[in-house]
Amino acid sequence: MIIGSPEEDWDSGKKRSGHAVKVVLLVLVLAGLVGTWIFISGHVLIETREPVDPVPFVDRYPSEPEEAVRLARESWERFVEAPGLSGRVLEVRDRERVEPLIEDFHVRRGHPFPMMESLSEGEAVTLGERRMVLFRVKNFSEKVYPVSVEWAGDRFAVDWESLSAYGTMDWAELIESRPETTHTMRVYLGELPDQLKPRAGEEWSFFRMEHRDSPETVAIAVGGKTAAVVAPELEGKRAPATIEVRWNPEIGQFEIVRLVSWGWSL
Repeated sequence: MIIGSPEEDWDSGKKRSGHAVKVVLLVLVLAGLVGTWIFISGHVLIETREPVDPVPFVDRYPSEPEEAVRLARESWERFVEAPGLSGRVLEVRDRERVEPLIEDFHVRRGHPFPMMESLSEGEAVTLGERRMVLFRVKNFSEKVYPVSVEWAGDRFAVDWESLSAYGTMDWAELIESRPETTHTMRVYLGELPDQLKPRAGEEWSFFRMEHRDSPETVAIAVGGKTAAVVAPELEGKRAPATIEVRWNPEIGQFEIVRLVSWGWSL
């Protein structure tokens, strides 16, 4: 039985093909619309799923130490429990200056935020004109860190620089790469036994340099007027300091270019 001529079959095939193409195009358009809706909805959800509450302000520094400790503890808890970087940044001291450091340390270099298991009672102290509450926090590896939550004029704020011992280069990388460019580091400085002091000329004094997160001790050279400033502060003790440091190829040792400050807070 003859169903149709070749010409009729050809025309019917073209019609069916055209119809199929239209169906495919319609499906693609609908898929695009659905995808766009999902993207927009997802984007809105991502932006809104981590709402950041405004930081509560305080009229004046609390007259009672217990109240200062309570407010400082609340600031620390908001910092630790914030769901994202934007929330944590609100709780740090000197935010405008420190925020780029936080992004460098936690985002660009990939260091995780501290996961803390417990927090000590807290003690309200005054150092010069600075008022703060000092805590000791323990992480899940049983390591204990000192944390300062400082009065910022209208609120308490976490001293992130001291918490992270922030440096412009990771300690391990500094020791391995020995950069001749200057880097800012937060370290411990202490006296170096005479038998361990390198020979590099009378114009250099040598001390020991250590990092909070490493058992390694490194000799570091100090010259000129800086040596006269550093030496009296390290007699019989180990002190935290923020320094500018570089590798000096002429003496084959690390060198303190500048003592930025005693302590890790600027």
